Amino acid sequence: MPERKASLRDAVRAWGGLLLITALCFGLFYIGRHNIPSSRIQRFCIILAGVFLIGLIFISIPNCWYANCLSIMNLMCGVTAMYLMVEYSGQIPPQHPDELLRHPPVLSHTRIMLYKKELVLLLVFIGQFFDLFDGRAAEQWGSTPKGEYFDDVADGTSFGFTIGALIFVSTENRVVGLFAGATHAISTLYRLVRFIVEKHKAGQTGGVLQFDGMPSPAAALLLGSGVIVFSRFGKPGDLAIAALTALSSALQVSWTPYPHLSRAFFAWVPRRMLTLWFIAGVIGATVCTAFHRVWVPVFAVHVLVIIYAISPLIKGWPLFSSPALISVLEALWLRSKDGSRYLNKMAKQE
Repeated sequence: MPERKASLRDAVRAWGGLLLITALCFGLFYIGRHNIPSSRIQRFCIILAGVFLIGLIFISIPNCWYANCLSIMNLMCGVTAMYLMVEYSGQIPPQHPDELLRHPPVLSHTRIMLYKKELVLLLVFIGQFFDLFDGRAAEQWGSTPKGEYFDDVADGTSFGFTIGALIFVSTENRVVGLFAGATHAISTLYRLVRFIVEKHKAGQTGGVLQFDGMPSPAAALLLGSGVIVFSRFGKPGDLAIAALTALSSALQVSWTPYPHLSRAFFAWVPRRMLTLWFIAGVIGATVCTAFHRVWVPVFAVHVLVIIYAISPLIKGWPLFSSPALISVLEALWLRSKDGSRYLNKMAKQE
């Protein structure tokens, strides 16, 4: 364990130093080429100092706090996203679609708000990465006695309250938005608490391969992307958001088995293919954003989460377990011939 922690510290020092030097050089080059206001330069310096401070904290804290630090980052993503929504609600009042057509200047504010919605979804998505890795960190280096409860607080904030607030500020009918947002938040909290209670009843420690009910991160992505897609359509969109919230909440509190994506799906995919998927997704989202087509990656995420939501209905189809399909997936590097990395790791530990 000490050797593993030392190697992690060395990796953090190396990559962290490289990233800091790169960011500093890029920032100085950008500042030299452009007339940057002093306020932005101050923000850049604060962010750079914050990253450096986080790096120092990370390499000096006990290894049992690694998972908690990732949970804190997840929590901060949710808090930052809610701050953005509060900032919007105090600056730009909601406008009727007819007003947007009569007064083109308001349209630019609407586009800014649309991008803020997508920024909120991006922060929630980043928080899900932290949520993914805090579980792995807890398995690798352990955690504090109340670490799982702290993880629930972070998940409830980022995936419950943040998405609930996004529903509220994105609907024209505030009553519908309040009811739908509260329903999602309560369902998410119930889902998280039930998971801890059932896990303790079963005396289970470590990770799981499947969940009872749709996981809260998937519900957050389903509703977050759905809100951005349907909020463009005014009052009909409000009804669609309310219906999607009811469906998502019902799936969360149900006992329908859902696979753990990281352990039950992605662990079967070769690492090089996962890397290619990640790079392709980042490049595609960046290109779409550059051409003002941010709705494209949002819609893609929505479709993928819908497929995951209906996965319990289709996973029993004979097609998905046929040897011919498995051979094709292995030939295309979409399925590892060595089996699941997670199951192999568990077998070695036993």
